[in-house]
Parts: sequence; structure tokens; C-alpha cells
Amino acid sequence: MVLITFLFNCEIPLLLSLSAHVGFVVLSVCQVEVEQGAESVQLAFKTTENLPEDAKVEWRHYEPFRTVYVYQNGSDQPDKQDQVYVDRIQMNEDLLRTADLSLTLKQPTERDSGEYRCEVDSTQIYRYKTVLLKVKASVTVEGSESVILPCNTTTDLPEDTTVEWTRSDLGLITVHEYSNRNDELMTQDEVYRDRTKMNEDLLRTGDLSLTLKHPKVKDTGRYICTIYRDKDILTQKVVFLDTGHRSEIFFMLLHRTISILVQSFSGSPGSPGCSWGFWRSFFSFAAVFHVR
Repeated sequence: MVLITFLFNCEIPLLLSLSAHVGFVVLSVCQVEVEQGAESVQLAFKTTENLPEDAKVEWRHYEPFRTVYVYQNGSDQPDKQDQVYVDRIQMNEDLLRTADLSLTLKQPTERDSGEYRCEVDSTQIYRYKTVLLKVKASVTVEGSESVILPCNTTTDLPEDTTVEWTRSDLGLITVHEYSNRNDELMTQDEVYRDRTKMNEDLLRTGDLSLTLKHPKVKDTGRYICTIYRDKDILTQKVVFLDTGHRSEIFFMLLHRTISILVQSFSGSPGSPGCSWGFWRSFFSFAAVFHVR
């Protein structure tokens, strides 16, 4: 059997009649984005009604491979489901008759991001749908004592792993560093002194989230969680923190941008034109109003 993948609108299924033995093949790819913290997200898959009674419906997550949901022999098969999805999945009732195979994933987190595939297989048909889910990490806080910047990865990381949180919109200043199984705060920027905390036993759990105490207006911006081993970057995660004080941030960045612009064109030594500081402030200014 030859399978051809197409990219098109999520709401329009594509049916290919290949042979009397194969029946119909549904091949599609669509993208779904949701912010972390949402109650649920739906991975849509609707096909023709009245599917065969012997049809098996299976949703899977790839890289890493996990079984999300299985329907077979007329009922759900919870024993085949990965524990990550226990009590987090909802499917429509009478799904073979209605052919609405959409899957609702409750409380999506960044770890749920990736490629999901739903296959419908029987002696008469084979139908296939791919959904690319992206769970965006966006943290909004106002008036709280602390805020958690999420960063989760695989469990049981090697002991020589280094985890570094930096602030990218201020020239990659160090917010917090964990190395040699201990906090390494010698390079921490003074702005964050005594205000950051990471979880205990984080290499084992894979929860590299950072707790920032007493969040301020100036803390709004982009944060990067970088995981190193032997100076090689294993993975990176970007989190945008919004403290909720948009008007104060507006005037703060506007003042800084104008000040740097004036200095850049003042003719002072070392400032022949627009400096990198100006452009960095400009894009930081723009990011506050275009990225949540």
C-alpha cells in the first residue's frame, strides 16, 4: 500500500480510494496551538459516519512514543493507555456511528506538545490523521508573592547535567544556575539575588522549573532554560513572563529606548550610529505588545 501525506485545512478531510481491499485512507496534517494553563484542547478528527463495528481507533503520541487512547471491540481499552494520560482524555460517545474521533486533552502542559496520530483500522478501511500540538508556555502574574516559570524534560538526567536560566531580552544575564548537583549563584545577576529557587532532586524528576519570588514590573520579559552536558546544549525552553503591568512597562521601555537613541546619535566617542543596545531595547519594547 502506498501512503501519500498531504497538508491542508484541518476541517476538510481528504479521502483517497486506493483499492477495494484498502477502502478509504484519510491522510492529513494540521496544527493546534494552546497556551499552558488552558482547561483543555481538542485534537479534531471527523470522518464519514457509520464506521465498521470491528474498527479499532487508536491515538498515539510520537517522540517519545506513548499510547494516548485505544477503542477496540466496542469499548475503551484503558489498560493500554500510558499513565501520563490517565483521567485526562475525553472521547465522544458512540464514536463509530458518529465518526467523530476527536480527542479532548485536559490540562495540557508543554510536555504534551508534539505529533499525535489517530488511526482507524478494520478489515474494510484504514483512515489516518496527524495533529501537531504546540503547548505554548506563557506565564502571567500580577500581585503574587511568587511565580513559577515551567521547564520540564525527561526524568533521570545524568549527574553532570547543568541547568541555566537566563534572561534573553537583557543580554543573556544569568538568573539561576544549577551545576554539580548544587546551585551555582556566583554568576547570578544581582537583580535576582535571593529571589530564585529550583526544585530539589530536579535531575531525577526532570522538573527544572524556576520559582521567582516577589515578581516586579522589570521582571517582564523572555527567560531561557538551557540544559547542558559537557558544554553541549541538550535542549532549550523559552518562557515569556508577563507581570501584568503593561502601562508601566510601556513607559519604562520607551524611556530606555529614547535615551539610548539620543546617546547613539549624540556624536559621543564609540557611538557613531544606532547601537545594539538601541535595537535590543526596541525589540523588547515591541515584544511586550506582540507576545503574551
